[in-house]
This record gives sequence, C-alpha cells and structure tokens, in this order.
Amino acid sequence: MGVTIYAGSRVDSVEGKTLTLADGRVTAAKTFICTEGYSGPLLGSRTLIPVNSSMIVTKPLPQEAWQQIGWEGPQCLNDSAHTFIYAQRTSDGRIAMGGRGVPYRFRSGTGGAGATAQSTIDLISHKLGSFFPGIPFEVDHAWSGVLGVTRDWNGGVHWDPASCIGSSTGYAGHGVTAAYVGGRTLAELAFERETERTTLPWVGYRARKWEPEPFRWLGVHAMYRLFGVADHWEERRGSSKTSLLARFGSRLAGLHE
Repeated sequence: MGVTIYAGSRVDSVEGKTLTLADGRVTAAKTFICTEGYSGPLLGSRTLIPVNSSMIVTKPLPQEAWQQIGWEGPQCLNDSAHTFIYAQRTSDGRIAMGGRGVPYRFRSGTGGAGATAQSTIDLISHKLGSFFPGIPFEVDHAWSGVLGVTRDWNGGVHWDPASCIGSSTGYAGHGVTAAYVGGRTLAELAFERETERTTLPWVGYRARKWEPEPFRWLGVHAMYRLFGVADHWEERRGSSKTSLLARFGSRLAGLHE
C-alpha cells in the first residue's frame, strides 16, 4: 500500500509530534501507540503491565497417537482451570499448547527475545501429559511473549486531538480480534469519522493505575499462586463451584471490580 516500515527503530518517548529514538528524532503529524504489552514506557509505567504467556509445540505425532487421543479435526481446546491452558492441533500434526508459567517480571520486564524458562516448558508439558496419558510427547520448540494488561483487564482506545497521539492497548490475550477492531477505531477517531466502532464502550475508557513496585509484583504473583492452590483444591474434591481462594484471587487481580 506504499507504506514504509522502519523495523528495529525503538521509540523511547513520545511528546507532542516528536518521537525520540536512540539515534535521533522523528516528527509525526499523528502518532498511534499500538505495541500492546510493550507500550508501558510510552503510556506511563503503571498504565498497563506486560504479563508473560508461553507456548510449546510438540514434534509431529504418529497417526496411531491421534487415533488414541481421538482428536481428528482442527478443533481448539482449553480447560476450565483458573491457571488455564489452551491448545490446538497444527496442520503438520503437532500439538501447540500455551500457558502462563512465570506470569510477571519485576518492574514490568518484558523478557527480552522470548526465551522460555525450562520450568515453564516442564509445567506446560506436564499439563499436556495429564490430559492425554500414555502418549509419548516430545517438545520441539518453545517461545514466550507478553500481553498488555490494565488494572481491571479491560482494554481501551484513546485519541487526543490536541496532541495528535492515540493508543489502542490492553487486549489481555484477546488481541487477534481486538487489535483489528482497535486499529480501525483509532484510525477513524484520528480522521474524525463517526462509525459504529467509535461509539463502543472502550473508546476513551481508562482503568485505574497499577500499584507501584514491589506491591505490583507481589500482587500478581500472589494472584497466580492463589489460582494454582484453588485449582488443586477444586480438582481434588471434584468441585463444580469456584473456591473462595479463586474468588479472592480474582478480586486481587481486579477481574471483578
């Protein structure tokens, strides 16, 4: 479409129409901040935090293993646990499975180039083995990234006509659809177009800020620890109701504010 992309050009700050990079400055008529979990430094360190998400993918499974599992089509699956996982069968006969692992790094660290801790690989692999016992899974690849999460886990699309700076962030793991809708909405707001998207509730919505460190790190890790204990308690008892521990963890996370 005739757009030039300058990859690897890290933006350190945005002030008015000036973007400051490591090697210079760029002037822009309009600036859209749409880097999701990596947007914290540009939006303010407590506006949203990067929550880690990790994936593993197995080596291709033989047809006998697929028959034993009974997984014949491209269905996706997840469990109902509070520390949930999600999985899919790939087109080349593997299982790709994701989960949280280490949920949050101190002071909103993003984890660099996506290296995945062995403990996280082992955790997700163990979960996969518990779903389909007797299948000889071998992990072929693993990778990690971060989600952008606001204090109440709700996203927002913002446009400031005075500074000509806008953002679409806080998808909290729903980015495939939300990024598309948010991007279109932001463009329409910036060019003063009224559409069915520009009246959506997340336009102009702002969650309250996250707590300062170390309370932020302690709170996020306490939440996931509570969810893990709640999962163990509910599974051991065959409970069909959410435990009080999980409810407290949800309130701690801001999921029911």
